[in-house]
Amino acid sequence: MAIESNRIVRASGVFLLAAACLGGGCAIINRMDGVAESRAVQKTGIPADARILQMSETRMVLNQRYPVVRFLLEVHPPNGAPYQATTKCPISLLDVPRLQPGKMVPVSIDRRDPSKVALGLYKF
Repeated sequence: MAIESNRIVRASGVFLLAAACLGGGCAIINRMDGVAESRAVQKTGIPADARILQMSETRMVLNQRYPVVRFLLEVHPPNGAPYQATTKCPISLLDVPRLQPGKMVPVSIDRRDPSKVALGLYKF
C-alpha cells in the first residue's frame, strides 16, 4: 500500500513539474513573439499611422504558420513629429505584399511609452 501511494505522489509531482515548465515556456514564447505587448498596446493605445522603413525576420514562427517579423517604422502620431520605433508581429504570408517598405500601416502607440508601438493589422 505504501509503495502504491508513493508512486501516486511521484506521478503527481512529475505532472505538476511538467505543467509548470510548459506554462512558463508558453509565457516566454508569448513575450518573444510580440503578441502580449501588442494586445496591451492595442487595448489602450493612441491610433496613428506609420510607414514601414524596414522588415527583418526573427527566425520565429507562430503555430508553424505565421512568421514573426521585426518592423522598423516611422510613426506619425496625431499630435507631434514623426519618430522611429521597432515592433514585432506575427504576420500572414498572404499579407506580405502589402507589408513592404514604403507602405503605410495603422498602429497603436502606448500612452505611457511612445517607443512601444503595435501594428493595427491584426487584433490580438
